[in-house]
Amino acid sequence: MTVIHATIVESIDSEAGKQPGAIELRELDGEVKGIAFRCPCGCGYQSWLPVQREERGWAWDGNRDAPTLTPSILQSGLPCKWHGYLTAGEFRSC
Repeated sequence: MTVIHATIVESIDSEAGKQPGAIELRELDGEVKGIAFRCPCGCGYQSWLPVQREERGWAWDGNRDAPTLTPSILQSGLPCKWHGYLTAGEFRSC
């Protein structure tokens, strides 16, 4: 199992945001509504996941420093098919 530390960045489009496992918490009216991330496999693919604390989307634990999302994340687009979890601020491949 590969583990990549998730790095919180201001913008996924910044230089720091181009690193595998970079994540940006995206807010609307002061509330996190989604998490943008750079694929932890190193392919460079950028994706976005809607988060909700109690409704549809990925369940987020509310931790801004070491987030956990459930269920698993499946990168179904090209160039890769990474599948894994974001748990306690770490991407863990299946």
